[in-house]
This record gives sequence, C-alpha cells and structure tokens, in this order.
Amino acid sequence: MRKRRAVPAAKAPADRRLPWSLCLFLSLLLLISFRAEADLQVVDEVGQPVAGAVVEVRVPSTADDAIHRMRPPMHLGETDAEGRLASPLPALQQVLALVDHPEYAPATLPIDGTDPPRTLVLLSGRRVAAQVRSQEEIESGEVCATWEDPFDGWGWSAQWRRCAEIGENGSFELGGLPADEEVLEVTIKVPGRLPWRGSLGSEGPFRPSLPPLDSGSRLRGRLLGPGDQPVVGGEITTEEGASILSGPDGRFEFQVSHWPARLSVVADGYRHLAKTVEHKAASPGDRGHRIPEHSIQLEIGEQLLGRLLGEQGVVTGEATLRLDRAWPDGRRTSRSYPLHLEEGEFRFHLPEPGVYGVRIAAPGYRELTLSGLHIAAGEARNLGDLQLDRGAAVRGRVIDSLTGEPLAGVVAELLIAGPALLYELGRGHRPQAISDSEGTFLLAGLSPGRYQLRLHSAAYAPGWREVVVHQEELVELPPSLLGPGEPLSGCVEGASGSESLRIQAFDPAEQFLASLAEATADSSGCFETEPLPAARYRLLVHGERPLVAQEVEHSSEETRHRLVAATSALGGVVTRRGQPVAGGWLRASPGLDPANHRAAIIWSHSRVPGAQARFGFPEAPALAQVQADGTFELPAAPHGPVSITYTAPSGDTVTRNVILPLTDEAEAWIFELAGFPVSIRGIDETTGEPIERVQVEVADGQLLPLFGQHTDAEGQVVIPSLPDPPWRLELSRRGYRSRGEWIYEPQEVFTLPLVPEEPVQWDLRLQRAQHEPARSVLVSVLDPSSRMIASAITNAGGHRSFSDLPSGEYSLAWIDSLAGAGAAAPKPLEAGRTEETTVRIPHGFPLRLRCNLPDCQGAAISFFALHALPTDHQLGREPEDRSSQERIPLTSFLSGYRPSLRFGDDGELNLGVVAAGRYELELWVAGRRWTRGLVVVDGAVKVLFP
Repeated sequence: MRKRRAVPAAKAPADRRLPWSLCLFLSLLLLISFRAEADLQVVDEVGQPVAGAVVEVRVPSTADDAIHRMRPPMHLGETDAEGRLASPLPALQQVLALVDHPEYAPATLPIDGTDPPRTLVLLSGRRVAAQVRSQEEIESGEVCATWEDPFDGWGWSAQWRRCAEIGENGSFELGGLPADEEVLEVTIKVPGRLPWRGSLGSEGPFRPSLPPLDSGSRLRGRLLGPGDQPVVGGEITTEEGASILSGPDGRFEFQVSHWPARLSVVADGYRHLAKTVEHKAASPGDRGHRIPEHSIQLEIGEQLLGRLLGEQGVVTGEATLRLDRAWPDGRRTSRSYPLHLEEGEFRFHLPEPGVYGVRIAAPGYRELTLSGLHIAAGEARNLGDLQLDRGAAVRGRVIDSLTGEPLAGVVAELLIAGPALLYELGRGHRPQAISDSEGTFLLAGLSPGRYQLRLHSAAYAPGWREVVVHQEELVELPPSLLGPGEPLSGCVEGASGSESLRIQAFDPAEQFLASLAEATADSSGCFETEPLPAARYRLLVHGERPLVAQEVEHSSEETRHRLVAATSALGGVVTRRGQPVAGGWLRASPGLDPANHRAAIIWSHSRVPGAQARFGFPEAPALAQVQADGTFELPAAPHGPVSITYTAPSGDTVTRNVILPLTDEAEAWIFELAGFPVSIRGIDETTGEPIERVQVEVADGQLLPLFGQHTDAEGQVVIPSLPDPPWRLELSRRGYRSRGEWIYEPQEVFTLPLVPEEPVQWDLRLQRAQHEPARSVLVSVLDPSSRMIASAITNAGGHRSFSDLPSGEYSLAWIDSLAGAGAAAPKPLEAGRTEETTVRIPHGFPLRLRCNLPDCQGAAISFFALHALPTDHQLGREPEDRSSQERIPLTSFLSGYRPSLRFGDDGELNLGVVAAGRYELELWVAGRRWTRGLVVVDGAVKVLFP
C-alpha cells in the first residue's frame, strides 16, 4: 500500500488530486517582489548548492469544488548555480514547496511565512542498478519509474518521475527514488520494441526481461516525402507506445503487438499522419528480406511561425497556443498546446490545412487573438513579430483591520463573472498574485469584464469585492481590510427531514460560479460556515433539489438566520374522466426554470479527476409515484408557475401548467388526464408526401410547453391529451420553412404543409463599446414566440455562427461578464442567405429590488419577469409606428434569478446586471402583483415597491 508523505494538512474541506503534469501548463501567476528574508537555497547532503532544481509553490484549496481546485500552481522556476531562485519564495503563512531534481529524491516543504526556512536539503534517495535482459542486443533505451504523493487537505497530488538511459548490455541505474515507497511503476522503452511495464518493489532484485521478437510482429518501412525523398528523423509511434526514428535513408523497423497496426508519424516540416498498416505477407522470392517493407508517404506540413514581443523585448520561457476550429459537420473544437520559445521565436506544426482561430497567452500578458487564419496545404505562415500587451490590470493593498499594518503573503485572485469563468478555466487562466511586504499586489493581463477579487490568508477571514475592468485600464483599488470575521450560521425550515442539506454562500447577485463558503446542515437543519467578513450574501440551500435562494446581512454580531424552503405540499389523485388511474409517475418542475430558455454548460478537465463545473442547469424536478388507486404525494413541490407531467406505464405523457400556491399543508388536487386527443401531421407542400422527424411543439396560451416530439415515418405525432385551447403549434425541420400558428378550436387531426426552403446561416459578431470583440458571451437566438432556437458562446473574436436556421424574424439575448443580461432587436432572416450582423453590447449596471411592505420581508417570489423593450431606432421604424409592442424575455438571463428565490429579511433583492436600455418588469410577491417600466442608463438601478 502506498505510503503518504508526512505533510501537515492544510485547512481544506477534502482531499482532491491535481496531477503534477498540469504544473507547467497552468503557471500563469504574475510574481512581484516579496520579502528578501523568504529567500531559499537548495543544497545537497554535504551542503553543496544544487542547480537546476525545479521549485513549485502551492497554496491549499479553499473549497471543495472544481473551480477552487483549479487554482494554478505558483511556479517559481529553477535554481541557479548557487542553488537559489530568481524570485524569493512568497511570504505566505501556509504554503507547500515541491522541489524536483532528476538526481535527487523529490522533497516537499511546508512553509510557515512567519518563520520561512533559508535552506532545503535534497537527499540522494534510493538507487537501483539493474540490467534489462533480452535475447536481442539492446543498443539504447530508457527506464522510467513513476509514483504519486497525495497531500491530504491540500487539494492535489504530485506525480513524480525518475528516468535513466540504458547502457551497454542493457545496464542502467535509477537514482533519486524515494526510500518510503513500497512499489513503483516502471516503464522500459527500447527503440523499435513494445514498452515493458512492471513494478519495482522496495526489496529483492529487479530483473526486467523483454519478450523475444518474432518476424510476424515486426514492421519494416520507409518514410518518404514528395518526390519519394527519404524523411530523416521522423518519429513513428504505435498506439501501444513503441516508437523509433527513421534513419538516414528514411528506413525504420520496430515491433507491433497486433495487425492491423495503427501508427502516428511526426516529422519536422511535414503534416502529422495517422495511418493504419495491414500485415503484408512475404513473397516466395523475397528470401533476403523476409519482412516486407511498407512505404509511408508524408505531405509537406502546415506551420505557424512568429516571434513574441513583450514590454521588455522578446518573451522567454513558455507560452500557450490555443487552436479553435469550426468543422464542416458543425462541430467546434478548441485545444491548447505548449508553445516553446527560443529568443521569443516559435514554430508550431498544424495538424492539417484549414481555417483556424489562434490564441496565444504568455504569463502576465493579455491573450493575443488571431481569427480567420486560412492556412493552405503545405503553407508555413509567418506571423512576424507579435506584440503582447499587459492589457488591463488591478492593483490593490491589503491591511490588517485590527492593527492597520500591511499584510504580506496574501493570495489575491480574480474570478470573472458568468459563464466566461468556464472559458477561463478551459484555457488554464486564473489571475493570481501575492501581496508583498507593503501589502500591495498587481494582477495584469486582464480582459474587460466584471470580476470578483478574493483575498486569502491564514488566520484571517477571506475578503472579497467586485471589480469592473475596462479595456487597457489600471484599476486602483482602495485598501482591503482583512480581519478575523464571524461564522455565518442559520437554520433551514420546511425541508424534508430525510434530506441532506448543503448550504453555499455567494455574492448577492450570484454572478460568480464559485461559492465564497460552504456548510452542511445537521439533523435539525442548522449550519455554520467558516468565518466570513461582515457583508451581504446570498445563501443557496440544496437538498434533493434547490430549496432556497435568499439574501442575508452578515454582521460581526452573532446572528442565526432563518431560512424557509420555498416548496409546496401537494397531494391528490390522478383521474381520467373522473375515474382514478393506476400507476405511473408525476413530475413537477418550475415553469420559469432559466435553463429551459438558454444553453446549459458543463465544463470538465480530462487531466483533473472529478473537476467539473456546471452553469445554467435546470432545477431538479420533484417526483412522485402514482399508486394503484391513483393517489400521489409530493411533499416538496415547487410553487408558482409549475409544469406537471404524468407519465403512464405505457410511456404516454400528459402535461398541465398550473399555479401552485406556497403552503405547508398538502393541497388536495385532482390531476385530470381527459382532454383533447390530437394528431398532428406534417407534409411537404409541393409533393404532399409526409415528412419524417419534424419537430412538433405545442404550448398553452401563456406559451408554456405542453408537448414536444418528432414526427414518425408517416409524418405524424399523436398527443394523448391537451387542455382547453388556445394552443400554439410550432413545426420545424431543416430544409423547410418553420410554421407556427394559434389554434382556438380543437379538432382531432391537423395536417400542416411545410414549404421547402434553403436554411439560413447567421454570422454574429459581438463587440463592446470600444469595438473590442466580446468573447465568452453566452448568446441565444429567440424566435417570435420567445422560444430558444439555438444557444452558444462567442469565441475569442466575439464571433459565433448559427447554421440551419429557418427563415423568419429572430432576436438575441445574452449573458456577458461586463454587460450582464441584454437583448438585441428582432432581425428578419431570408431563406438561403448568409446574414452577417454586428451587435454592439452596451455596458451593464446592477439591478436591485426593494419592497417596503412588511409582508415582503423574507417572502418567496411567486412570479417574476423582465422584458427588454427595443427602441424604435433599433427596430428600424418611425417613432409614430406603434402597431406592435416587441418584448424580449430576459428573466432567464439574469444571474440573480432562480425559481426558489426569496426577498431578504430587509425586503431587498439583487437580480444581477442588466445592459443599458429600456425594460418592463413584473413581480408577484406576498399576494400582490406589480409592473414597472424602467430605463437603465448609467449606474445601478433600484426599483421600489409599492
């Protein structure tokens, strides 16, 4: 069993593992000056300095979620000839330094910033000398041992690796191995041979033996370029990991485990090639070469060349290059690669010709974006000198609130608002800095956006504040005070006693996906978080589904907050024409769930186990089983507009949209299934033939969905039961014009012809006021019925294309880190055309509600709606033309809205940020209904009720 390092646990809620391989890719920390006394020298056992030791600094994860665990490491580089770092260690009160050198055992050093060490001794570790046995002669190769060190409480684990070259007669010596590891994983790679994998124990001899070669498992060939010129030094690798370099005449020979053999070929100046090679039998006359030879033809490859320039000349070290591609089948891919710089110059091999979007990021600089690069076959595109800029920056100072003294070693990090945070995580970017001896810090290379600054230091409650950053701006923050703080405590009422309740504390508008603190309620529903500074917070309570979203004022005085779950008790019977039905299921979900109207996003990382962040996912529905006598019980159903669906044992579904009042007592309710059975058939208007896979959607008079399904091979769908009209029918299919109409009189069969037409492609470019691309904006296309037709995130150039749209009039709604929720006026799109539209998204401002009535304090929101009202100029009409009132729903795009929402105890509620413009607001709370018109121009908006 693997032993664990004796490293004191950091203050973190759980053990999470972050692989060591991410260190170099995520090190985007801008290091500033630290206290000189925190300098560190790395020496060996006899006190001699160790040069070339890689030193990395980690701080503990502050919470148990993917966003917190993805904090980049603080990579400080390699030691010089004197064993010292170019930058001193940060003066943190809680930090772990990891030191790695190939000739020594790796070392881990917990550091207390109040008394930092001056030297670190690297031990030579265990050494293993052995010989690789083989029937064939071994001329070269490599032996590598790997192992993992988990660090409980620090939020990651380190993966170590020690390698040695194989010498004469297969001999090798592995050094720098840990003395306390019982079993190490070992891989032996010999050119042309399959990798050997085994284990190295702490006791007994190590005698690895390679299996013998046979002619049936050997592949011989030549790498050839244009004109059959030999390709020298090309690397051929099998899917099992066997690899070899082609020789002077392009020839190679190596072992495969099976046929057909799948190969990957990489050669400088040539296009990367993936090839499957079939087994070729030797011919009777080929006695001299019993192994047939394969020819592998390479094509001249595509490359990007250039040089990165920063403020002080060329950029050195490593940068990150990210390739964005749109494929003909509609897929979009984005992948990052390390970019190795030599005197600022780079050469990157593209996988193939095509149209690329390129993003280059270097530590401390703003990301450089190059969009729409058309790379032809065999082209080496020289991008020339690429000037990187620092972009916007945030500078601040941290002070002890009790003593007034500056605080050194405080970790300052910035999180961007909304779904843009998932984009930042995907490219490994998370701005961080550490305060120096004067308490100052600087975070540079920022894009415009609304950020949350978080400050962490041991023995202090974390600090946070919202920061708005514009293009090329240096934001000077007032001093931030850190103090001891007080735990935030409370009790949840109205939840099922069997539910495990999780409580999260967010900023009031819930604009940032990472919580500020978390807690788990005890059996009585009460909870207490870690100490937090006095501020306003939004508390989210999750059981089997989200139960409460309520704002509280947290002060330095001990206060226990009362939270009431926003659910309704619902019980009754399911009937058909007055008679109970037997069996089936009932599902109740909020009718105004935001995720029903825009995209839901899930982010994960292939190299970080369990790292996953979610945005915009729907609230979990309440489920109940229908008994044999038709009765059911939903103890915790949502309230307000609710969609209730009955699923029969046969699979047929019936949906009704109702208003459920908020009540503690189970309401006796009859779910009557009898209604109007309807068959809808879609046919081609020109041929009269039925159309398969037409999307048929039916909504009620309030445009809430009742049914959705594709037509079958006969071009029809059968709806078992619809409520009383009116109904809104929507039919759509690629290659046909969408059809929508209101039905006021029921009938059994509707045959609806669809007109064939070419689809529309809509190319959107979103820009900010300074004409800068608005990237990472979640934008949705809405039809005239306010249905979401498509939804996606803009790329680095602020661009997003929506293809296969039917002709018609569409509007846009979006979520942006800077502008918040916003909308663009409807635009007609013609069939068979590609429309190009540039949308300027204005600045956004916070929107807050305040209800002065006592009944509003802590009251649940029964209904809320916000609609954008485009101006006459935006709609392209004369001011006197008031024939229609266009309204674009924005409720689902507000960061602070969710169905389980309540006013705070002071009657206030933050709804997030809305873009400048005209709006209409509707609110139902405490048995009252209000409507308000408002104009957002410049500054925060507070809407008062009554």
